[in-house]
Amino acid sequence: MLFAFSFASSGQIAIKILLLLGVALIAYFTLRVPHGQRSLATRRLTLIAFMFFAVFAIIWPSLVTKIASFLGVGRGADLVLYLLVIAFFANLATSYRRSLASEQKLTRLARNVALSDVIVPQDAAAGAEAPFGQINFFDSGSEQL
Repeated sequence: MLFAFSFASSGQIAIKILLLLGVALIAYFTLRVPHGQRSLATRRLTLIAFMFFAVFAIIWPSLVTKIASFLGVGRGADLVLYLLVIAFFANLATSYRRSLASEQKLTRLARNVALSDVIVPQDAAAGAEAPFGQINFFDSGSEQL
């Protein structure tokens, strides 16, 4: 068999479960609709937790190694690397969501600017039928993309 997969190989089940939970949480927070202040608070608390872990790892690296061995990871540096990978993907997902929101806002702004510069012909203003039917040139952009 080319690929042999054993979930509980060599006592690493704890770290595998934690890493899978981390990936699942990132997927959940990426797919859910942000709720403003709650989302901001979650990001800030996560950042504070990572900062405390970094200080802890710098001051007591031997304890990080003990935690890593308890979780089934060989070295503390490997545990830190795993956590940084999870943090990187969380940052990537957050940046992607922000980029999508910015693109949608920019698209709405560009549409509103383009439509605000439209010159309405005199006969259309007098009540004659416009060549393409009724067009609202001054839409507030309330439609969702």
